[in-house]
Amino acid sequence: MKKFIIAIILIAGVQGQANAQLFKKLGNAIEKAAKTVDDVANTVLGESGSTKGKTKDNSKKVNGKPYTIGDTKISIIGDNPGVSITKLHATRVYGSKDVILNMQFYNSSDDSWKIYTEIGYCVAIDDNGNQFKKGGVDMGSGEFTIYRTANTILDDTKLNTRVLFSHVNLDDTKFKRVEMNYYYLDNDCNTHNGTFRMDNVPINLLPSLKADGIYGEGKVLVGTAIASLPASIPYMYDNYTTSQFSNKEGKTYKLVTFTLDGEVMFKAISADQSTISYICVDTPYVQFKVGENFYKIDDYLYRDDKFCTPNANGDLTFKGLTLKREKNKSTYQEEIKCVYAGLSVQ
Repeated sequence: MKKFIIAIILIAGVQGQANAQLFKKLGNAIEKAAKTVDDVANTVLGESGSTKGKTKDNSKKVNGKPYTIGDTKISIIGDNPGVSITKLHATRVYGSKDVILNMQFYNSSDDSWKIYTEIGYCVAIDDNGNQFKKGGVDMGSGEFTIYRTANTILDDTKLNTRVLFSHVNLDDTKFKRVEMNYYYLDNDCNTHNGTFRMDNVPINLLPSLKADGIYGEGKVLVGTAIASLPASIPYMYDNYTTSQFSNKEGKTYKLVTFTLDGEVMFKAISADQSTISYICVDTPYVQFKVGENFYKIDDYLYRDDKFCTPNANGDLTFKGLTLKREKNKSTYQEEIKCVYAGLSVQ
């Protein structure tokens, strides 16, 4: 019927402001009925989420103007009490299928708000249209949960939040879109819901140790000439210094210490004073993989030590890595205190 009406108007050649408004209304009606690429996340999440109580549904209405953080455009869809995202970046450990979206929320209103969300309200979509909805949410607790979680954001305060998306393809370097649905209660106990929409979210690589070196946004490998090292590698190091030390037998080695924002990330030792002989990780900032899981210094392997081979001196080896352990005096469990790449061939 709408097509027929439009055809009659076009044939008649009717002009004027009234008809312009009619065209606009008809166009809006047709546009609402059409499916677009932007509907993918809404289809996955549902229009208003699984909220209970009296709900005001403005789930598709853009609230304010979109803004950018780095390369990411952020839009707020639906109701919002004055909470915005002020910091945002996504990271994954090199070789891991887990991607963590790190966000900081800021409450610019004059009231405090309790915000609710869960991983089922979130979806990430890559350039190929693959959707990722499994993982967990951490709203300031320090731990991810698959269950509904909440936290109160006081007026003029910030809240750090993390969303974990698991089973993300290893070759994905960004999310085309991330949507995070939420809801909150007003002073009359009415439920309001909205969505933080993030378009073009780059995935940055955190460093991990493998048998031949450290990989991330760049790499530092066993056998690399010290003189050829890059001045910095994002998320890996922004500075390195060299010094000399001698072992018990009096042999002199060169020590290269890599730091990021003043924190020691890892170290490299050179036996010939010019190339890296082996790499040492003794801080929790560079992870390593045993079995299917990633670990860091001070972690226990638990049952994954079955993948390792014990040495005569109590150390463990796994795929070319050498893991040195110490027994925790409180728990009496053996913690990983140092991991080496290249040591087994020295």
